[in-house]
Amino acid sequence: MVIADFLERTAGVYKRFSQIKLELVQAGREVLDLSMINTDLPPPRVLIDKLVEASIRPNNHRYSASRGIRKIRSDFAAKYRRDFQVDLDPDSEICVALGTKDGLNCFLAVASQPGESILLARPFYPMHCSTALLHKLRPVFYDIGGSEAETIANIERSLNSEKVSLAITSFPGNPISFQFSPKFVGEVAKILTSRGIKVFNDFTYASMTFNGASTASMLAYSRSGVIESFSLSKSFSIAGWRIAALLGDQELAQKIADYKSLVDYGNFTPLQVAASYALSPQLDKFPQETSGIYKRRGDVLKELLLRCGFEVSPFAAGCSLWAKFPTGIDSTAFAERLLSEFEIHISPGELYGDSERCYGRFALVHSEQKLMRLEGALQVLLTEHDRAV
Repeated sequence: MVIADFLERTAGVYKRFSQIKLELVQAGREVLDLSMINTDLPPPRVLIDKLVEASIRPNNHRYSASRGIRKIRSDFAAKYRRDFQVDLDPDSEICVALGTKDGLNCFLAVASQPGESILLARPFYPMHCSTALLHKLRPVFYDIGGSEAETIANIERSLNSEKVSLAITSFPGNPISFQFSPKFVGEVAKILTSRGIKVFNDFTYASMTFNGASTASMLAYSRSGVIESFSLSKSFSIAGWRIAALLGDQELAQKIADYKSLVDYGNFTPLQVAASYALSPQLDKFPQETSGIYKRRGDVLKELLLRCGFEVSPFAAGCSLWAKFPTGIDSTAFAERLLSEFEIHISPGELYGDSERCYGRFALVHSEQKLMRLEGALQVLLTEHDRAV
């Protein structure tokens, strides 16, 4: 993958779609935006109350701690002990980040050298690849297979083809939201760490599976060389708060904390105080209640897409669907027409990898009723496509 070409091309797609959307909004049109997992669901009211309460205190408007205040670090540790049976030292193994994007950037800043190779899934979450490229790393890809055994084999095949120093993993992932078993997570941890590979595990959807159980933390199998990012953005509908924790390897966590002390003063203290309550046992059920809403939306959208001739990937966690367009359709051109002519914005597959142009991601950030608006638009464009060929 040529760094400049990929970044320039994807930036061009984002810019073109953003301009179309802006023109529609300025013209008074209502855009149904399914391109970004920017939820329409509210956070728990108690978090808003805690935020207001913490904001009233004058001392909370001073600079915060770049590593995060100790209360929220202690609450992240308690959450991991309760949900994943992993004991962490809040003073040496946890660092609060401004969301997972900031966390990955900090990890690569302290753990990588330009020119090193990094293992990425395919399809990948765009931020994983773009951040790696911005740090001048060379992506080595493995394909998410249809089974755990196939995915393990793909990982080993890629590692045997080229020396890799770093890896980004995400189970459950985005855009493909398979829920992999604890055994699988343990095998991946063993394969990577036994080779001395430093791992960033994006654990954003850990608490958002549809079977009522959290998936396994990679830290339960290996802490050496592993940093895991646990985010509250999606599970508690507070994406704009930018609250995540980087947990794991003590040496890497300290390096990240040292790096952050040079570049920022941490999250706004009232946000940390309020978010720490999200980690309390009283709100343990909230992410599963939220996931139930996404599951219902996903079931409705899946049936809609199947009626239109799409192939829909298994949907076991998270807030979006990954679907293959009918044969012969370029998802970028199709998505551009969908936006400009029908005011519906989806995320085209080429943003998730060079080989994904026949796919699209649909974020489940609107009600079932609003999602039904998509079917008529798809049918019109698909009928036009069929006539043209």
